[in-house]
Amino acid sequence: FRRVLFRSGVAMGLSSAFGQAILPYLARGERTTNDLRRKFWLSVKASSMVIMPLVTLQVALAPWYVPLIFGAKWEPAVPALMVMCLGMLSRPLIVATSQLLRATGAVDLEWRIAKYNFALFILAVVGGLPHGVIGVAAALAVVNILPAMVFAKIALARVSDDHAAQSK
Repeated sequence: FRRVLFRSGVAMGLSSAFGQAILPYLARGERTTNDLRRKFWLSVKASSMVIMPLVTLQVALAPWYVPLIFGAKWEPAVPALMVMCLGMLSRPLIVATSQLLRATGAVDLEWRIAKYNFALFILAVVGGLPHGVIGVAAALAVVNILPAMVFAKIALARVSDDHAAQSK
């Protein structure tokens, strides 16, 4: 159950598989800012078309499959699992952002983003603790989704700035 709760099972596995396909896709061909941005958003869209319905289905079916697969004793964990699964909706954006940074050699920025994400996760756990398991799950879902959008914007700006500087 721990794997399902903390790794979100199938959705996480597919997300990782998309990540492995996205990197070579971003790295090949034209490397202009417009081309990289186009490929980035196409990658987000393609992986979202698979991951988002799967996560939604996982959330909708959790009340039935958790007791069936793991037993009735895990029924109280279903609401927390559902909330944490919703945090997976940002996964396509997170994976594409990471691969964009790798494809453009901006691993230093990827490392800084990972450090900020870790700090946000710690704060989310601490902030959610007074509200119990659901509070922690909700806080973790929020720090999965909101920072993903900010970090993607930063990464896209970095790619644009780097390419603008190289063309001068």
